[in-house]
Amino acid sequence: MKAQPKENFKKELAKLKKNDRETIDKLTEIAKDQESHASEITEALFEKMRSVSYNKNEINILIHYFPNSQSRTDKKVLYLYVIDSIIKFVGGKYIQLIETEIPELFASTYLNLLDDPDALKSLRILYAIWKRFFKPDAIVSLRNIIYAQKNIVSSFVYEYLSLICQLI
Repeated sequence: MKAQPKENFKKELAKLKKNDRETIDKLTEIAKDQESHASEITEALFEKMRSVSYNKNEINILIHYFPNSQSRTDKKVLYLYVIDSIIKFVGGKYIQLIETEIPELFASTYLNLLDDPDALKSLRILYAIWKRFFKPDAIVSLRNIIYAQKNIVSSFVYEYLSLICQLI
């Protein structure tokens, strides 16, 4: 019995442990070959992205004790790289399916990377590329996430300093 396209994609997606061009290309090729199952493929990718949780304490412990390890935050960035590859090299139905979900997925990744300037730079590059593919509504949402970052950081710093002042 032949495995379903969604299951094949999920199986290959589970192999993505680092920014590995070969695995990303293979995932893109599966998406291209299974374009008639685009909704299932994107659903598998979205499910995987949403399953990555952000436990800042866990991430900080990993980074402290294993500075060369990959945090869970990095996993979402890898999945965004897969999305990027599919958008650029397959396009078609995938763009329409992805652009409805990308603001939420991008925001949940971006806002959890505020303390990682390199990752934020990578996400801003994706945004710049995606402007050529997505409709204006999706692009405005992505841009608002990026520009809201400054306000979020400023607000966080203010709250943090206020808390410290109360403790003194």
